[in-house]
Order: sequence, then C-alpha cells, then structure tokens
Amino acid sequence: MMQRGLHAVALFAAVGLHAAVAADLDWGANRLIPLQKITVGPWDNYEAAVSPDEAVVYLTRDRNQIRTIYRQNIAAAETSLFIGEEGDAKNPVLDPAGQRLAFTFYGKDAQGDICIRELAGSNIECITDQQSLDESPVWVDAGHLAYLRRQHATRYWELVVYDTVSHGEKSVASGAISAPAA
Repeated sequence: MMQRGLHAVALFAAVGLHAAVAADLDWGANRLIPLQKITVGPWDNYEAAVSPDEAVVYLTRDRNQIRTIYRQNIAAAETSLFIGEEGDAKNPVLDPAGQRLAFTFYGKDAQGDICIRELAGSNIECITDQQSLDESPVWVDAGHLAYLRRQHATRYWELVVYDTVSHGEKSVASGAISAPAA
C-alpha cells in the first residue's frame, strides 16, 4: 500500500511539474512555422535545390510523366522552365557556391546522363556518356561531383566522383548502393 502511495505522489509531482513548465512556455512563439505552398497546379513538384541566398528554388516538375526542371523566384513568385526543352531532366543540385546546377538529363538517351549547367548560361555540359545509366548527382565540394553509375546488363551500382577541374573520375564504392546523398 505504501508503494502505491509513493507512486501516486510521484505521479502528481510529475504532473504538477509539467503543468508549471507548460505555464511558463509561450505557445504562440514556441511552435513550428507553418509551411507555405509556393507552387500551384495539377502537377507534382519535388527534388528542390535552394540557392544560397534562399531567393530561388530549382525543382523537378513531373507533368504527365514528363520531368523538367523549373526555376522559381520565391519573392516574385515567378516560375520558368530552366531545363526541359532539350530533354527530360530531374535531380537538380546546386554546387556550394550556387553557380552551377548538376542534374540527371535524358536528352541524349533514355538511360540518363549527369550534366552541369552554369546558372548564368544556357549550355548543358554532360560529363557522362551513353554507355551507362547515370543518376542522382550530389556535390561533394566545389570541385567534385558524385553520382551513381550502372553499366548495362549489370545489377550493381558504382559511386563515382568526378573532378570538375581535371575532368577525371574515380569509382569510390560499388555494390547495392541506392543513393549517394543522405
């Protein structure tokens, strides 16, 4: 009986402590900020890359199973096609300086290639060829881009790191890899 009494006292003390803590909290200021929808329409928008100044979002838009990359100015609420007239594209990732966009591009073949576009220009430079399936780019640092590669008729992927200065590449891992990014 004594033990039940101690449990009841501990329970009331805990409830009282939580009530006192709750009374001290400003619930108006201590809450999650509600999300604001910045895209509209009957399509799916996903895989976003945000500029370092948080003014521009590059996102994949899937409309009738055609994937393209759009550029959206958040403050002005202006959205424009960034990559897509040349071929389908997805997986946009900005380099650390916010000057180049790497992405998976389907303009040369249906398997996908890793390409880079300077934000200030319009030239698309593909760093992979049509001999393999390449996807899921991620910047390691300003001079290195990692991505997944799978040779045709094989089951396993390679994690490849590409040097944007020397244009060399190195396979750093292989096997049952699903994505280079966290």
